[in-house]
Amino acid sequence: MKYGGIAMTRKLSTMGLACLMVLVMLNACCGFALAEELEPVELTVWLNDAVGTADQEVTDYINNLEEIKALNVTIHFRKSISGEDNAQAIGLALSSGEPCDIVFDAMWKSYLLRVSEGAYIDLAPYLEKYTALKEAIPQTHWDAATVNGGIYAVPTYKEAATQWAVYLPTSFVEANDIDVSAVSGLSDLTNILQMVVDDGRPGMMVTYDNENLVSMSRFHDFSSVAANGTVVVNRENPTVAVNYYETEEFREFCELMKLWNESGYFIDDLVTRENYDEFEDESMRGMSTVSYSPQNEIIQSTNAGYSMTPIPVTDAFVETGACMGSAFCVTSQCENPDRAVAFLEVWNTVPAVKNAICYGVEGLTYNLVDGQVELVPDSYELWGGQNWTTGNSFISYTLVGETKDKWDVYLAWNESAKVDPLLGFNYDGANTSAEVAALSAALAEHLGVLQFGMVDDIDASIQALNDALYASGLETVLEDAQEQLDAFFAAKE
Repeated sequence: MKYGGIAMTRKLSTMGLACLMVLVMLNACCGFALAEELEPVELTVWLNDAVGTADQEVTDYINNLEEIKALNVTIHFRKSISGEDNAQAIGLALSSGEPCDIVFDAMWKSYLLRVSEGAYIDLAPYLEKYTALKEAIPQTHWDAATVNGGIYAVPTYKEAATQWAVYLPTSFVEANDIDVSAVSGLSDLTNILQMVVDDGRPGMMVTYDNENLVSMSRFHDFSSVAANGTVVVNRENPTVAVNYYETEEFREFCELMKLWNESGYFIDDLVTRENYDEFEDESMRGMSTVSYSPQNEIIQSTNAGYSMTPIPVTDAFVETGACMGSAFCVTSQCENPDRAVAFLEVWNTVPAVKNAICYGVEGLTYNLVDGQVELVPDSYELWGGQNWTTGNSFISYTLVGETKDKWDVYLAWNESAKVDPLLGFNYDGANTSAEVAALSAALAEHLGVLQFGMVDDIDASIQALNDALYASGLETVLEDAQEQLDAFFAAKE
């Protein structure tokens, strides 16, 4: 399955920006009235960023952009105050009546909960009118945002896939002539880890509460359905819900982790270790895990202070969580939803608006160097926008240090990724919240020792884990998930 819409979207953003801006203007204002004929509207937009010292200057600049003035809206940005939990603050605003028209959300935050509570409006009818917005974002993302037939968010168009990888210093990879292309699963890392520990480095630099390794093992062949990946489907047979911890693949993973533990690939004080700060030097750094996206190595290398090489461990899959890793929703208490969607259209189709919300104001929070953004030293204290949380990335500037073809690279990666068979499926846990909480507690008690190979009898430990899961209500969650999967696939026929 390919992104028929992605390539067209990229062409629009790179070859026809002037035409697109005209179309946006016509669609966003002339479609229902001239700007001066519109009643002035104020919209409060909750971002996923912290309060900055230049917030007012940037906001004023955005409100004076022609594309915003054409909508006759005044935007007020609400950002997190120091120590404030963004999701909780939005929840309080929704319940208290505090101005709250457009809010940031994501699958990993409160999206499904808020939808179930009726906090967001269904945008599907508005997308029939605001076609530039609909066409700017691939159908895969709209599918990911769909819940029970309704679309309650405008997903941020960015990387669309999830892929797991590990990192090592490039100097170590080259010195040991490691063929990163030969790795296609966790077991292929065994010989490399032996090289790492033989060189006096920590093997796999993870902490005991980090579940990246079991996530990698599960992601390789399974799609997560519910209960933190306890309920899954095999991608080769995606219509049947199963307990991942009863699969042969999980047992093989546990055997591999026991081998790694006995071989010294986990540091001795793993259970109590909080970080690996003393191993940050290039000559000491071991292997680390990451959820990979294109050119992530630039970020990793910059943070490390030396070149880092990614080693992909899984295939890349376009999945719901990645497509809905960042989104904006129009709240049910918004008094001007039509104008809110008009603003979201301009935000996601006009580069000047996107770049301002993301980077701030040229000369204040950033400078342009050969067409790329160079942030001023205190940029994040001034404004603090993040590209992945501020609308359509594909129409934004790239940063100094990134390649100028970054978005073409992202597009190619999105198009080459496999499509998860559960794309667009969102488990509704309203009827199993107590069971899911109990399952999380059971996993917290039993999974760690298995994930890091700290058991004598693998089969007995797996049985103890599964006994605890079923005692916590796993069968109820499996049955509920199966019913929802049946309905999901029936609707696709």
